[in-house]
Amino acid sequence: MELRRFIDRFGDDVYALALIVTKSFDSAKAVFAQTAGECGTLAEDAALFDVLKAAFPFVKASEVNDEAVILSGIDFPHKTEALVCEVLSKTWIVRVIIHLSYENDLSPKQIAQLVGENEHYVSRQLSELPEALCAELDKSYKTACTKIRADEALKEYVVRSSERKPRREFAPEEPAVPRHSWSKKQKAVVISIAAAFGILVGIVIPVVQQYQQMREEENYESFENLPDELRFTQTAEQTDETSAEE
Repeated sequence: MELRRFIDRFGDDVYALALIVTKSFDSAKAVFAQTAGECGTLAEDAALFDVLKAAFPFVKASEVNDEAVILSGIDFPHKTEALVCEVLSKTWIVRVIIHLSYENDLSPKQIAQLVGENEHYVSRQLSELPEALCAELDKSYKTACTKIRADEALKEYVVRSSERKPRREFAPEEPAVPRHSWSKKQKAVVISIAAAFGILVGIVIPVVQQYQQMREEENYESFENLPDELRFTQTAEQTDETSAEE
C-alpha cells in the first residue's frame, strides 16, 4: 500500500489504538511511524483488520504509561471525558478489546485473531463490562475517538522521512559522534611538518653529532702530534706566566 494512502485511510485508526492502549503519546507516535514503515507489505485494497493486525505487534511491544488516568492535551467534550477515563482505568488487554470492538467494529473472533487470544476469552471480557458502561460506549466512544488523531506534523514527518530514506525510515541523519574531516590545506600542513621532522631526525641531527665528534678528535690529535719540545715549551711558558702573576 502506498504511504499516503495508508495515512489517509488508516493512520488515525492506528494512532488511536496505540494511544488508548499505551496511554503514551511518544509510544503512539512510534507505533504510527513503525506501521507506516511496513505499509509497503500491505495490499492496496487491505482492510482495516489487516492494517491493525500489522500495527498490533508494535503496540504490544511499546512502553505503557500505567500512571496516566486521562490523555492530557486532548480536549474531550465533558460528557465523553469520564468515559475515556473509565476505559483507561481498565487493564491493558481489556482496553485493547474495548477499543477494537467499540471503535473499530471488529467481531470477537477478529479481535481474538488479532490479539492472540481465544474467542471465548474476548467474548467473556466484553460480556463482563457493566451494562451502564456498555451503553455509554455504544453512545459516545466513537465521538470520543474523533479527538484522538495523529497531528499533521507527524504525518508530514513520516512522509518526508520515507521519501528521503526509503530503506531506513526515521533513522537519524547524522552519526551520534561527528567525524572529523581533514581539508586539503590541513593535510598539506601536516605532511610538511612530518617531512621536516623526518629530515631533522634522519639527517640534521646525525650530521651535527658527527661534526662535533670530528672536532673533538681533531683537537686531541693536534695536541698529541706536537713535538715534545713544543709541548714542554708551552707548558713551561704557562708555568712562568703563572709565577709572574703571583
